[in-house]
Amino acid sequence: MPTTEELQLTLREHRHDDLTSRKNIKSPVIICMNLSLATDMIDKNIFIADRSYKIKEIKEVHTTAETTAATLTLDIKKCTGTTAPASGTTILSSTFNMKGVANTIVSKFPIDTQYTLAKDDRLALDFSAAATELVGVVIIIVLETLNV
Repeated sequence: MPTTEELQLTLREHRHDDLTSRKNIKSPVIICMNLSLATDMIDKNIFIADRSYKIKEIKEVHTTAETTAATLTLDIKKCTGTTAPASGTTILSSTFNMKGVANTIVSKFPIDTQYTLAKDDRLALDFSAAATELVGVVIIIVLETLNV
């Protein structure tokens, strides 16, 4: 039978191992944008990276779809330096259709070559046209911190 000292030592080792393994678990960084009114649907910066990130997934949902504009899409762009939101590099393989069915969550994933952000890179929204009826837009961007 182990002594009390041996049990305490074993317990300390387990606690140390448990704490060490928890340090390596990465919690996702989640960016949430809520654009309530049609007048909110303008090209804009929404995030400045404070370190390196990998973009994991982007989701969008809206409560009322656009009907007036012939087409209305939303692109997510990566911007560096003084690049304007509409002039950034697209990170999606296809844009979000803002004339799509309301209250339907749409998930998109980044293009392989554009899935990382460096410190001070920005994420921006780029709408293809002006919105008239589009309201209740929620955008979620899931990031993973990179060890660089």
